[in-house]
Amino acid sequence: MTESASDVDDAPGCCGNIWRKLTRRKVIYDDLMATDLSRVLSPLTVVLIGIGQMAGGGAFVILGTAALYAGPGVVVSFAIGALAAVVTGICYAEFAATIPRAGSGYLFSYVTLGELIAFIVGWQVILENLISCSALASAISGAINSMTDNAISNWTVHNVGSFHHQLLAPYPDLVALAIGFITVVAVCFGVHNSMRLSNILNGIEVVVIVFCIIAGFCLADTKNWTFAGFFPYGFSGVMKGAASSFFAFIGFEGVACAGEETANPQKTIPMALFTSLGIMVVLYLLQSAALTLMVPFNQVDPQSAFPEAFDKIGYTALGNVVALGIIIGLIGGLVNQI
Repeated sequence: MTESASDVDDAPGCCGNIWRKLTRRKVIYDDLMATDLSRVLSPLTVVLIGIGQMAGGGAFVILGTAALYAGPGVVVSFAIGALAAVVTGICYAEFAATIPRAGSGYLFSYVTLGELIAFIVGWQVILENLISCSALASAISGAINSMTDNAISNWTVHNVGSFHHQLLAPYPDLVALAIGFITVVAVCFGVHNSMRLSNILNGIEVVVIVFCIIAGFCLADTKNWTFAGFFPYGFSGVMKGAASSFFAFIGFEGVACAGEETANPQKTIPMALFTSLGIMVVLYLLQSAALTLMVPFNQVDPQSAFPEAFDKIGYTALGNVVALGIIIGLIGGLVNQI
């Protein structure tokens, strides 16, 4: 695809009409299937890309926070978030099949809505990735803190200080900052080029998710769903949890970006998008149920939900193993995001 200025519609009288400049759209004259990249990705590979992008974000970053908002009703919160993700996924699938190029929402907006909207969407995508990377780094830090019996958080609170605002974390997460910096440096040296390593790390992450589900149901106590009611904070709590849970599914746009490297994007991208999204919806619903059955929702640690849950019911060693798996898996997710 040619990227020169000639690819953009210049509306008549654009020098005197700012609005027409802001709404001019990119025109793709080349064959949409023409690309300098190799179209070698199989449907299974694209499905794995989608799972790898989504796995971890909801299971180990959002679930703990959403459970505090909605209680056991977090299961319904994830179902509502999944519905919103499916509707959004339909739009991404249509765009990716129509314009099988890398660029995600930025390119789609530029072609259909114009330059101003594309500018806004482009910065929104950057902000989305920034927040996602921050959350993943925080989750890795929380797992490390859990393995050290909260020694890191205690040291930070006593020697650095703490925050006392509901919109801020309890303390400045210096470990997460260091993890983010180290990952960026590693990516700059080409670590992200290792698809095999990324697939291995994502595979470990999915294994940990499945293990948490099985262990959670084996150690379940139904009283944890009844002591304060299934919806302790009512409909508002469920919707607050749903707003948070949507973050768990935002990785599906990575599937849309793979259209330029897929042999038959018109069929492969929609199929892979909904397959990966469907798998993660089932896993997230089961995992949210398992967590809130293991421990009372008001005892869930938002930064390290499952490791701390295992610790609270007397399975500290198991919690440490899960924490180690979470660290390994989330490193893969962080590398993918960056």
